[in-house]
Amino acid sequence: MFLEITDATAIVLMILFSILAVFLSIIIFRSIRRESKRYKEEKSIAIEGLLTKSAINSQISSYLSKIPKDSNFSLLMLEIQQYDDIVDAFGLKEAERALEKAIFKVVQALPKRIQIASYGGTKFLFFLRSEYDRFFAIDIARKVINIVNRPIKIFRETNINFVSNVGICFYPKHGTKFKQLLNSLNIALHNAIKAGSNKYVIYSQDMKSEFSDNIEYHFEIKEAIEKKEFILLYQPIINIETNELYGFESYVRWQHPKHGLLAPIQFLNIMEQSGDISWIGNWGLEEVIKEYYDIKRNFPTLDIKFTVNISPRQLMDSDIAPNFGKILKRYKMQADKICLEVQEYSTYENNNTIKNNLLRLKRLGFRIAINGFGLDYSTFSELDAMPIDTIRLDQYFFDKEKESFLKGKLTSLIVDFAKQNKKIVIAEGVETAEMLQMVK
Repeated sequence: MFLEITDATAIVLMILFSILAVFLSIIIFRSIRRESKRYKEEKSIAIEGLLTKSAINSQISSYLSKIPKDSNFSLLMLEIQQYDDIVDAFGLKEAERALEKAIFKVVQALPKRIQIASYGGTKFLFFLRSEYDRFFAIDIARKVINIVNRPIKIFRETNINFVSNVGICFYPKHGTKFKQLLNSLNIALHNAIKAGSNKYVIYSQDMKSEFSDNIEYHFEIKEAIEKKEFILLYQPIINIETNELYGFESYVRWQHPKHGLLAPIQFLNIMEQSGDISWIGNWGLEEVIKEYYDIKRNFPTLDIKFTVNISPRQLMDSDIAPNFGKILKRYKMQADKICLEVQEYSTYENNNTIKNNLLRLKRLGFRIAINGFGLDYSTFSELDAMPIDTIRLDQYFFDKEKESFLKGKLTSLIVDFAKQNKKIVIAEGVETAEMLQMVK
């Protein structure tokens, strides 16, 4: 006996199977992301010659109690980036295998007397005893970054390259107790990540001073979030061809109860250190969407767009695209009405994690703008390769170009490039007819 299936029934079954397949894919993807997060927070790699976190902590503490005060040693902290990207592309097992291969190469290449420990997820601690001086430690940092960055063959002979950063500190210059040294090491690593891909940074007292000065604000920021002291200000963007309103750029400010209105430079770096930078990004997007709907209620025919500034540090967060996607869905907002502007792009232009997250945000429908790019002709290859819609020329760009040999030529070339490639140029601080002519 055969069951006769009509065309209509077949179509319904196909739709049901498609929905089921999508549903299962979402469940599998979320499971992989949870496993990836758990791995990054908890798991340690088991490789011969690699110590555990507790073992190396114990050894360093013991060593500190025995060595003479005039002795010295070095600590290095390696953090491998882009792990989440590899999990997304190839799955958790392949990502684990790739990470293990990279660290195995490091272990094999270094002297046996250098002790290395898996310090949780993609962090690794290196302990260089007193026989190794600080110049040797710096050479080791360079060597480790170079080894980690070499191509690794994984799934179906595919080559991948990890990006990494290293923080360095020295005993007794940067601390005489293990906690002090570890704190110095983490501050150095944080600054290495800020410096860009495959960079190492040696701890300095300036970093500590800056870090200490920010502690008070760190606690105040937590209260400010609860008390809703952060606000957005808006600056109009005018279309110079039609002299009509194009949209608004949003600027975050902190309405501090004692110090008045604070600019981002006074608190964003603290938020990056505390992890609150993701909160400010999500909150800022929601506030802009609310403002958009308020304007549309009063001026329903007005076609406007909003620009939201995001820092490269926000783009290091693997959850930025999923979080922004949820916000769009919650408010039923069209993504193409919002332009995400990346600040100080040139500092991070070689960071693949940032590039991949920009691509994900672009796929959601957001417009992408960049500013702070280089002042040379290689700028165009970068602009052409990136998924951007808008090029932002700020006041600093114009001032810097005047002082360079280009003398306005690059502005004209960028404007021509934008016209040919259907991109928008936004110029900040246009105050003279000459500057207006340059960007037309």
